Amino acid sequence: MDATYPPAPWTLHGDMFLALVNMPPNTVPEDIVPACARTRHRPDRTMTLAVGFVDYRPDSMLSYREFFVGATSPTMTGPSTLLRIWVDSPASLAGGRELWLIPKGLADFDLHVDRGFDGTIMVDGQKAATYSFSPKWTIPGRWPLPNTLLQENDGVVRRTKSRYHRVRFQMGRGTLDVDENDPIAFLRQGRVIRNVAMRDFTATF
Repeated sequence: MDATYPPAPWTLHGDMFLALVNMPPNTVPEDIVPACARTRHRPDRTMTLAVGFVDYRPDSMLSYREFFVGATSPTMTGPSTLLRIWVDSPASLAGGRELWLIPKGLADFDLHVDRGFDGTIMVDGQKAATYSFSPKWTIPGRWPLPNTLLQENDGVVRRTKSRYHRVRFQMGRGTLDVDENDPIAFLRQGRVIRNVAMRDFTATF
């Protein structure tokens, strides 16, 4: 598979389905939270994580699937940091690591996007997590969502601004299931506080 990636900025179109999870103090492994993020996201305090799947469609600069675990705020505003993330595209992996210091790994995905969503991620041939989402209501209109990503690798810190354009937000019911033997098994100790879909967005990174 081709690992050649386009130069920044990337323009991507797709759908995102995520759970906001409140993690009790000292349940997120400290070694996956980079030093640059520990002032805002402290493992010894309650931490809000966004856990979800993204389907970047064929009309994007790169088309691929993604699963992420990111430290954020309950409103998904302010600087966020990706703690664990997998994609099914070597080009996305290489570009994410080299352009933005995002610690991407490779995985396999089985996603079904329709009115709702069902998704599974397989890491090293083993099922790691599943998530299902059923919409209950759609917020009228389409909305922007700016984001600042703060990542660190080998002492180098990179702050990247991105923006989601014309997002159709949906609130609904969701079920997140994480395997007890998975590297992200710590999520099993958290409590889902919200299930959100971001439909038909255009994102610029």
